[in-house]
Amino acid sequence: MTQKKFLIKEEKKAKKQILTKVYEFFLIVLFFALIVGTVLFVRYLTAVTKHSNMTIEDAVFTSRVTGSGSMLNTLQPENEIELTKVGAEERIYCGHVYVFEQNNKTIIHRFVYETTGGLYYFKGDNNPLYDAPINRSQIKYKHTKKIID
Repeated sequence: MTQKKFLIKEEKKAKKQILTKVYEFFLIVLFFALIVGTVLFVRYLTAVTKHSNMTIEDAVFTSRVTGSGSMLNTLQPENEIELTKVGAEERIYCGHVYVFEQNNKTIIHRFVYETTGGLYYFKGDNNPLYDAPINRSQIKYKHTKKIID
């Protein structure tokens, strides 16, 4: 083999080794970036959880219906129901049943309509009249299902 061919072969070999080292370096950097990203993400989630007032237990829970029978045919006294916390930005749907606070009482009634002024009207299914209007901040939970009849 001539000197020139030998040098070309050695040069290709050297380039291949350099590319291999660059590739290995890139993989190592990528691996550490994934580790750092994962650690930062976990720390972020931990921080959000620590500073949030909402826990998993607050999100969904069951409750037993008591009261006047204002929701008869839908909910009977002593029915066990599932409730889900309503977020501050969550949309309130007409026809759905919600739990709200009014005059130091906790009430579960069906949402009827919202005024342009931001007042919310509810009505018990068995009541002839609407409840007094409330503000959005008074709506606490939505009824998601009946567990026990």
